[in-house]
Amino acid sequence: MSAKYTPISAVSGGRKNLKMCVRVAHIWLIREKKVPTSIIFMNMLLVDEKGGRIHATARKDLVAKFRSMVQEGGTYQLENAIVDFNESPYKVTSHKHKLSMMHNSTFTKVHLPAIPMNVFEFKPFNEILSSTVEEVSTDVIGHVIERGDIRETEKDRRKSRVIDLTLEDLENNRLHCSLWGEHGDKIVTFFGNHDNDTPTILILQFCKTRVYLGAMGVVNAFNGTKLILNGDLPDVAAYMTRSASLSDDLLNTNRMTIESMIESTELYIAISQVTSRGGLKILINDDDGDDTDVASSVVYREVFRNV
Repeated sequence: MSAKYTPISAVSGGRKNLKMCVRVAHIWLIREKKVPTSIIFMNMLLVDEKGGRIHATARKDLVAKFRSMVQEGGTYQLENAIVDFNESPYKVTSHKHKLSMMHNSTFTKVHLPAIPMNVFEFKPFNEILSSTVEEVSTDVIGHVIERGDIRETEKDRRKSRVIDLTLEDLENNRLHCSLWGEHGDKIVTFFGNHDNDTPTILILQFCKTRVYLGAMGVVNAFNGTKLILNGDLPDVAAYMTRSASLSDDLLNTNRMTIESMIESTELYIAISQVTSRGGLKILINDDDGDDTDVASSVVYREVFRNV
C-alpha cells in the first residue's frame, strides 16, 4: 500500500483528510422497529490489505447516498471520513476508533485484489464457554453436528422465528448457537439442498455471546451478524484441511485382529472424531489376514453421533 494511504491500524483520533484503500466486507442496516422501511443507520465493516478492520457508519440523512455508492465486497479508495472513538456498548471490532461518513466523504471504486474478502477475529470455543459476560461481539467458526427444527416464539406481541444448532470445533468443544429471523430461514434453506454426508462449516461474524441453559453460547445480532455456510474462503479451506488431517491421524491405527479390535477402545475413539460418513474408512482383516467386511462388536450409539 502506498505511503499516501493510511492503513486501518494507523487510524487514530485527530487525524483528518484520511485517504484509505479498503474493501467493504459487510454492510448491514439498522431500521426503525415501528417503521421497518425507515433506515436509521448504515453500517459497514472495512478491511484493508494488512488485515486491519474497522467499523464505519452513515447516519440517516446520508444512507441513500452511500447505499448507491458502495456495494458489499467492492474495493474502494475512501476519502474524508471522520474519526470517532469506538465507544458503543456493542463493539463489532476491537479497533479503538470507528469512521463516520460525512457529506463530502467519498468511495471511489478501484481494483484492489490484494485486499482479502473478509478478515475474521475468531474466538476459540473454550474461551467463550469459560466466559461469564454476555452480549460480547465475536466471530466463530465450527462445524454443525446438531440441528433442531425452526420454531416460532412471541414476546411483547412480536413473533420471531429461531433455530437451535450445536457447533463443534476441531478441539471437540461444543457450543450452542441460536439463529433468529432471516438467519434461521437461511439455515433451513441450506440444509434443504445440502448433502448430509458432507460437513457443514459455519462462520458467524459479529454474533453475540449469550447464556443458554446455564452455558455460554452465541446468537446472531439480527442483520448485523454475517452468516457464511461452507464459504469459498481461505479460512474455510484451512478448517477443512485441518479437519481431514485430524481424521486421518485418528484412523491411521495399527492393523488389528477382530478379537483385538473388539477389546480395543482405539476404534471407538477414532470413529467418534469423524465428522462425516465420507470421512469414515475402516479396514478389517480376518484371522488369515485377508480383507473382510464383517466384524462383530458392541458400539454405543453416541460413538456415531457425527456420522
